[in-house]
Amino acid sequence: MPAEVGGNAHIVLAGPARERIDQLVARVLEVSRATAQRAIAAGRVTVDGELPVKSLIPEPGAFVRIEPFEVAAEPDADMPVPTVQVLYADPHLAVIVKPVGLPVHVGAGGRQRPTLVDALKRQFPALGALQLPAPHRPGVVHRLDVDTSGIMVVGLDASTVRALVGLFRSRRVTKLYLALVHGHPSVERAIIDAPIGRDPNSRTRMAVIREGGREAQTAMRVCEHLRNTSLIEAKLLTGRTHQIRVHLASIGHAVVGDRTYGPRRPMPGVQRQMLHAWKLEFKHPVTGEMLVFEAPPPADFVEVLARLRT
Repeated sequence: MPAEVGGNAHIVLAGPARERIDQLVARVLEVSRATAQRAIAAGRVTVDGELPVKSLIPEPGAFVRIEPFEVAAEPDADMPVPTVQVLYADPHLAVIVKPVGLPVHVGAGGRQRPTLVDALKRQFPALGALQLPAPHRPGVVHRLDVDTSGIMVVGLDASTVRALVGLFRSRRVTKLYLALVHGHPSVERAIIDAPIGRDPNSRTRMAVIREGGREAQTAMRVCEHLRNTSLIEAKLLTGRTHQIRVHLASIGHAVVGDRTYGPRRPMPGVQRQMLHAWKLEFKHPVTGEMLVFEAPPPADFVEVLARLRT
């Protein structure tokens, strides 16, 4: 069965980067470039009210409208479902390491590649019958961005999912991230306390919103000063969409490789945002045992870090 990309039109403003319209559509919807080109050819995309050719480079501030369209419901056969690393598993929950580039579940861009949910269903068959917290993301009680790696906990039965959701809502889960950021923060430790909401100029971005935003706090600690960059540890005190990325960008220290909130021109050799969820700590909702898990950053993060140390 085909799946529809979104129930409403996506409205975005073209940014200052010299980006082709097919690239922009593919990035916004998280679909392949070929799928974006098909949508453009079908007249589902307009730029300032006009139908563009796929090679058009919109001017900064151009009004881009992307109408819903259908995409294939199955992942690309050439992209097999990966096996994810399992740090811990029992009949109630599993703790896994999400790799870079793997979406957690099918999103607004429809199904164009395997997801973490696909991998989890294969590795934990019990998830096949689970409908919580939502049918399209069984057992998934929190998420990481597609280009963020790191530790996640997954519930394997309904009662555990409800309990884990309660732990996250009551802020009884400790989540620590490592991030490479541009520049050198002026303080070694700080709590960034700034409300976050949808960017009024772009539905695909979040922003610090002083009026109408949701409460958001991130604790940060500088671990190491590097060449024009810093390695920091960030602790989520709340859990807003893109929170760490938005907060760090708001103080002038965007995550290296973050094309949404950081410099448009990427750092040489950096293919994605350098953000990794390295530690997770919580009390097991069934046994009451305090569980602590750590996972080192992946190879690309380590390589960039080593280069910045020279």
